[in-house]
Amino acid sequence: MATERDEDKRSLILDAAQRVFSKKGFHRATVEEVAEVAGVGKGTVYLYFASKNELFVALIEDRMRAIKAFFEEKLREKASSTSKLKELIAMHFQLYSRYRDFLAVMFGEVGHLGQELDRRTRDARLEIITLIEHVIDEGIKRGEFREIVPRLATYALEGMTNFLAFHWLVREGRPLSKEDIEQVVELYLRGIARPSQDPV
Repeated sequence: MATERDEDKRSLILDAAQRVFSKKGFHRATVEEVAEVAGVGKGTVYLYFASKNELFVALIEDRMRAIKAFFEEKLREKASSTSKLKELIAMHFQLYSRYRDFLAVMFGEVGHLGQELDRRTRDARLEIITLIEHVIDEGIKRGEFREIVPRLATYALEGMTNFLAFHWLVREGRPLSKEDIEQVVELYLRGIARPSQDPV
């Protein structure tokens, strides 16, 4: 069983890995650099993670769990499905602004890590997708959203927010403003709202 000290050391290595992967990219980053940033020996890193690929996937799993917990906490403060979805969209853009470099590396490597590690990465991301899907399904049952396929609407939202957030940051050189995000929220919600309902 992992001790508190083990968990602290593991978290220290993961934080260092995020900094190194974000700065150098997956292929140029080395375990030696992660160890140096973490202030531990290279052998210590290998005590917790069998390889650089394993370290990278463990980092994705850890961050996806943290993001999901953050989303769930924020959603508890919202009553309607519409307000929950608005909050989810806004949080997506905030996270992209904060973790732009790491997320760019993550999306670039998914599908190239080997069958087992790719599966773990997809499973980690699926937890976020399932959370969003639940909110949309809830909104349909409450009559806030039209009769649509929840998973399809979820992937449409993921595709829109991921592509827009990343390319806006790269090409415009700045995160979306509050007003920009409100326009995106309105654009999406007007597409899934019941025809007689004004979602915003």
